[in-house]
Amino acid sequence: MSAIDAFSARVAQGFSRSSHDHAVNPEGFGDFIIVAISVIVVLVVLFLCVKYFLVPKERENTHIKRRILDDNVSDERESRRER
Repeated sequence: MSAIDAFSARVAQGFSRSSHDHAVNPEGFGDFIIVAISVIVVLVVLFLCVKYFLVPKERENTHIKRRILDDNVSDERESRRER
């Protein structure tokens, strides 16, 4: 066996020992609870993101987005006047 093969065998053997128990099945009821809570949180956040993206509730004239949008409109009007 060459030196490279021996080194590769040692690395593979070390890796197989170091990755032991890294991808195990759930061991108890607590693991299922943690996963269930995580799934619920992700689904709630996803729902709220889609909801507020499609139907934003910012209708006030004092909302910051109105100021930004009005500035952009006035900038476009000024650039047209300069031409």
